[in-house]
Amino acid sequence: MIEQIKDFAEQMQKELDDNSHKEDWREWDDLNEMLWELEYHKGKLLIAIKNDDKKLVKEYIADCANILMFIGNAGQLYRTEA
Repeated sequence: MIEQIKDFAEQMQKELDDNSHKEDWREWDDLNEMLWELEYHKGKLLIAIKNDDKKLVKEYIADCANILMFIGNAGQLYRTEA
């Protein structure tokens, strides 16, 4: 795997781990809520980019990527086994 992709995937996993106290994302199926969350995190990302806060940019990019993964999961586009 390309190193940058591996690093990106690891950041996505870190965000999932940091939010593991929340409901299981694999059971989340409310597309409207997911789209709202994506817009919310995108807004936070834009502010972090404007403020040149690389740490937060990295976090919010992973948050957005995870939400996109959740949308794909809800649409059963990926594996469905646990």
